[in-house]
Amino acid sequence: MPIYLDGLVRQVTDVLSENLIHLPESLQNLAQNLGHSPFYREQVVKVSSNRQRQEIINSPHPSIILASSGMLSGGVSPLYARKILGESESALFLVGYQDAESPGRRLLELERGGEVMLPSNEGFEPVTALCYVSRYYLSAHADRIGILAHLSRHPSPRVYLMHGEGGARESLMATLKKDYFVKPIRNEMWVDLLEEITIPRLLEKQAGNGGNHTNIAAPLDQSGKIKRFRTDIDIVYRDDEVLLQLPEGIDVKGVIPEGRYRLTMTKSSFTRLELRELLESQAQESGQEEVDE
Repeated sequence: MPIYLDGLVRQVTDVLSENLIHLPESLQNLAQNLGHSPFYREQVVKVSSNRQRQEIINSPHPSIILASSGMLSGGVSPLYARKILGESESALFLVGYQDAESPGRRLLELERGGEVMLPSNEGFEPVTALCYVSRYYLSAHADRIGILAHLSRHPSPRVYLMHGEGGARESLMATLKKDYFVKPIRNEMWVDLLEEITIPRLLEKQAGNGGNHTNIAAPLDQSGKIKRFRTDIDIVYRDDEVLLQLPEGIDVKGVIPEGRYRLTMTKSSFTRLELRELLESQAQESGQEEVDE
């Protein structure tokens, strides 16, 4: 049976098709054998017009339709849902997270024969749900443990929380504030990802009370701001020493103050080189014991 792609699914599929070099080798080989995108086969059709959309909706033949948004809150999915929900022999599957106020969440809570309000050109209109409704957990959203695990693998001094239940987001933000600059994001808010940020006071306090390192890959200047830069370096091995040679013209002392550092290596090779200052001077100034190496 045909598989129709509609809504943002089309653009996402096109982006993946244009970036096969970053996808698994098996997909690249398949694209070579087919001579075109591996995502578009004979039975996979990209919907390109309202007329085609109406033909699909009115067709008596079976088909599979993949359409956004997955919460039935907008896009073209409510258009298809109004038709599918009225057919007892059809099925509608939601994917991933469903916001508490979304039609998708309401639909999951319904029994067969109940009504759900779906968006239309006139606002919202009730639709009786007669078809089979279920859910697939294909969400790109991470839970609390998943987010913390991601940050441990890919450390960053700043975290922006953009989406999720209000209470859960506030709880996660309180946890992350211990080690990161955290900021919640609202609709239409502009964020400069390159601006300098101030390390949370709590982090500096913890670094002084026990010697924990700052969890950032750049030292602080006198104003407490992170100094960030990008440059090539030469790595020289000398017996049990590793020498990092920066290009001429860079104030090495201003970039990396004297002191002991922790070197982090990944996968037993220099796929990433990260220097984290142990900040022993703060620990000594605060009267704490010297950090064990």
